[in-house]
Amino acid sequence: MRTSDQLSQTLSMLEEKLDALSTEFHNSSSLAKVRELRSIAEDLKDQIKNSKKAAKKDAGLYQQIFEKAPIGIIHFDQEGIIDASNEMFIRILGTSRENLLGLNIFNLENEEVKQGMVEALQGKSTKYEGQYTSITSGKRLPVRAEFHPDYNNNGELTGGITMLEDITERYEAEKKIAQSEERYRTLFEQNQSVMMLIDADDGSIYNANSAAIKYYGWTKEEITQMKISDINILPADKVREEMERARKENRSLFHFKHRLANGEIRDVEVYSGMIFIDEKYFLYSIVHDISERVTAQKELMKFKLGIENSPNMILITDTEGRIEYANKAFQKKYGYSLDEIMGETPQIIKSGRYGGEFYREYWETLLSKEVVKGEMINKTKQGEEIYISYSTNPIVDKKGNLNGFIAIQDDVTKQKKAEKELSESLEEKEVLLSEIHHRVKNNLAIISALLELNLYHKDEETTIEEFVHSSQMRIKAIAEVHEMLYQSDQFTQISFNEYIERLVRKIQELVKNQEQEIRFITEVEDIDLNINQAIPVGLMIDELLMNSMKFGFNGRSKGQIKIGLDKQGDDVLITLEDNGDGSSIKTYQERSTSLGKTLLDVLISQIEGEFNFWQTDEGAIYRIRFTPVERSGSAGHVF
Repeated sequence: MRTSDQLSQTLSMLEEKLDALSTEFHNSSSLAKVRELRSIAEDLKDQIKNSKKAAKKDAGLYQQIFEKAPIGIIHFDQEGIIDASNEMFIRILGTSRENLLGLNIFNLENEEVKQGMVEALQGKSTKYEGQYTSITSGKRLPVRAEFHPDYNNNGELTGGITMLEDITERYEAEKKIAQSEERYRTLFEQNQSVMMLIDADDGSIYNANSAAIKYYGWTKEEITQMKISDINILPADKVREEMERARKENRSLFHFKHRLANGEIRDVEVYSGMIFIDEKYFLYSIVHDISERVTAQKELMKFKLGIENSPNMILITDTEGRIEYANKAFQKKYGYSLDEIMGETPQIIKSGRYGGEFYREYWETLLSKEVVKGEMINKTKQGEEIYISYSTNPIVDKKGNLNGFIAIQDDVTKQKKAEKELSESLEEKEVLLSEIHHRVKNNLAIISALLELNLYHKDEETTIEEFVHSSQMRIKAIAEVHEMLYQSDQFTQISFNEYIERLVRKIQELVKNQEQEIRFITEVEDIDLNINQAIPVGLMIDELLMNSMKFGFNGRSKGQIKIGLDKQGDDVLITLEDNGDGSSIKTYQERSTSLGKTLLDVLISQIEGEFNFWQTDEGAIYRIRFTPVERSGSAGHVF
C-alpha cells in the first residue's frame, strides 16, 4: 500500500517540476539558459517516463502478490470497515467479495478475533489460533490469524491488515497424533500386563504402567527413580551381557528373576523390543510372572523322574493303543527296549490266554473314559509268563478330551506262587488268608485310586492343603470301617449307626477350630452293613458332609447338618439335611466333572442304589437308598 502511494507522490512531484521547467524555458532569452533548461527538461521527461513505468510495474507486482498470496489478506480502514480482500481470504471463509467488503469488524462474533483487529487499529500486532466461524458464510474451521497496523508514508495509522491461514490439515493431523498418543498411552497405562519403558543406555526405568506398580509394590515415583538392575537380581553387568547376547541373536524373550518391593523373588518372562522416543532409545518390556509355571514344571519333572524310576511297570499309549512310552521297570521286566516297542500295541506282550471278548470289554471300558483294574497273565520277550496286577487309566484333559492311556502294572508272579503254595499247604486257612490278601491289596488300591482321582481332578485353584485334606478325609472314612471291623466279633459286618457317630465325631474334631460353627444331629437306627457296602456308603456320607460344610453355609457363621439312618421295608435310607442357602446343591450340579461327583456316581452304582437331592426353603436334602446284602467278602469291587 505505502509503496504505491510513494510512487504516485514521486510521479506527481516530477510532473510539477517538469511543468515549471517548461515555463522557464519558454520565458528565457539566454541561449545558454535555454540549452540548460532544455537539457534539464529532457532529463525530467525521461525521469517522469521511467518513474511512471516503474510505478506501474511495482503497482502491478504488489497487486499480484496481494491477490496470489497463499494466505488470506484483508485491509480495513480506521473505522474498521473492510475495504480490500484477496481471493484466498474469500476462499478460506467460503464467502464472497460482495458480502465481505464493507463489513465492519466491530460486528464480528468471535471476541478474540475482533479484539486482535481492534488492537491493530491501536498500533499493536497480535495473533490468534483456534476455531473460527464466518458471519458471512457460517463456515467453521481452525485458523491461524495475524493482525497488524497499517501506516502511510508520514507514519500515520491509516487502518489495519489481517492475514489468515487455514490450518485444517495441521489441526486434523495434530488431532490424530493426539488421539494416537492417547490410544497408546491408554494401552500402556491400562493394560493388565506389566509394562515398563527402560532407558537402553543406563537401564533406568523411564515409565511403568499401573499393572507394574501393583505387581512390584513400589509407587510410580519410587520405581521411576530406580534402575532395572534394582529389580533384576542378576548383577547389572550380567543383565547387559544377556541383553547384548539376545541382540546379537535377534532374540526378544528373556527369563529372569525379579525382586518385588516386599523382598519376594519371582520368576518372570520378559518380552523386550527397542523403540525410539524423543531422540532416545528405550526398551519396551512386557513382563509375565511365570513362577507358578516354573513350579509346575519342577513338579512335572519330579513326576517324570518318579515314573521313570518307579519300581512299577508303566506304559503310556495314544488313543489308538500305540505305545508312546515305557519306563525302565517295564523295559527290564518284559525284555524290550523302548525303540523296539515304540509304535507297537500291547499285543506284543499278550499271553494268548484270554479271548476276544475279554479285550473287547477291556477297550470299551477304557474308551468310555473309565478305569480298568484287575490281574492278568502276560508274556515277556523271552516267552516267560508273568502274573501282573494292573490299573489302566484314560488320560483325559480338563475339557474332557481323551488323549491316551496309562497302564500301571505290578509283577505279582511271586505273590501268586506264594499264594498257591500257601493254599496247598494250609488248605484249612484258605478263606482267612484270601480275605487278608484281598483286603490289604484292594484297600491300597482304593487309597491309590482316590489319590489318583484326586490328583487328576486337582485344578489350579486347589491348594496342596485342600488336596491333602480331601484325600485324608476319604482315607479316614475307609479306615474307620476296618477299625470297627477288626474290633468287632464279626468278620464281615459292622454297626453302621455306630460308624456314622464315629465319623461325625472325627469331622467335628476337624472343624472345631474353623470360623464356622457347624452343629451335627444324628438320628440313626441300629443297622449292620456288609463291608462291601459299608465302605462305599461311608465314602458317600463323607463326601456329602464335606460338600455341605464347604459350600452350604456361604457367608454364615453357624449351620446345622442332620444325618438320618433308618430301615424302610427291605431298604436302608440315609438322609443328610443342611440348613444352608442351597449352595451345596448348586455347587454339586455345576461341578459336573469334580472328583466328589465322580465318586458319588461310581459309589451309588457299586451299591446298586439310588441317590436324590433337592432344595427346600430350609436348605438342602440328600437321600441315599439301597438294599443291604448279606454276602461276605472284601471291598474289592469298590473301584
